[in-house]
Amino acid sequence: MSPVKVSHTFDLDTELLKQHQNSPLETNAEHNSTTILLIHTLFSSGKHWNCTKEILIEKERFDVLAPDLLPEQLSNCDKCVSYLANQVKEKARNGKAHVVGLSAGAHIAVKLAAAYPSIVSSVLISGLVTYPALLRPLTILPIYVIKRMMSKIYGGPAFTLRESTSITGLLAPLWDLQNFEVRIMIVAGLRHDDPQPALALKRVLSSRCVDAQVKGGRNLRHCWNLQRPDLFAKLIVAWVDNVWSDDLEKHFIDLPDVKRKRRREHVYKASRRLLFRRDKA
Repeated sequence: MSPVKVSHTFDLDTELLKQHQNSPLETNAEHNSTTILLIHTLFSSGKHWNCTKEILIEKERFDVLAPDLLPEQLSNCDKCVSYLANQVKEKARNGKAHVVGLSAGAHIAVKLAAAYPSIVSSVLISGLVTYPALLRPLTILPIYVIKRMMSKIYGGPAFTLRESTSITGLLAPLWDLQNFEVRIMIVAGLRHDDPQPALALKRVLSSRCVDAQVKGGRNLRHCWNLQRPDLFAKLIVAWVDNVWSDDLEKHFIDLPDVKRKRRREHVYKASRRLLFRRDKA
């Protein structure tokens, strides 16, 4: 068995995160027609989205929600989904939102759309990470230690060991999605992310005739909303408007869904071609 790699799961981009720890931005839903819900990563907060959120607000057509999720919510996915559903019902325009999730937030976004399809217009996720049941216990200690370090540096509550154990449920493969109905785009940042969870989720949803697309992002990190907030905002707008531009074509490609025994090799070669291809003038 090949060694288990967990580093990409805990790619914190701490320097980038430190640069964006400003006060939360507020929006006025009264004058905006479309609501976007942003769900942050495991080790950050709603401030993680500040730069992307500011770009969206400047367009003067979006109401952006980026709530902070507490450890007790993250450690109970059902409770977390219920909290976010209430946020959408109470604050979103017409009680519906386009849901965007990153890393652990991607898992929560999919669960939210499956549990409350009537309040979700579409889903855009990136950095989905999953592990088999036998391997998830290996992530408990890293989750506990990293969150405590982040808490000391940036403030906010740390995870207890019990919460860290429960949070590993956010790394479980997504299978039970009976009520998932909306279109979804799944992005893998090819600099750090493993595309396999994204492709696996696409197969599950495609079997139910759901419009599911998988894109690979060239030279994008796990937390690429900090690396390229302008590009992330542009992708969100394109997805909401259901319009794919030539400019985005330069940064993303469709990831192939090939036979299982050849999938890893095929995706690896496609990723290498993207990473090392020289841009034409």
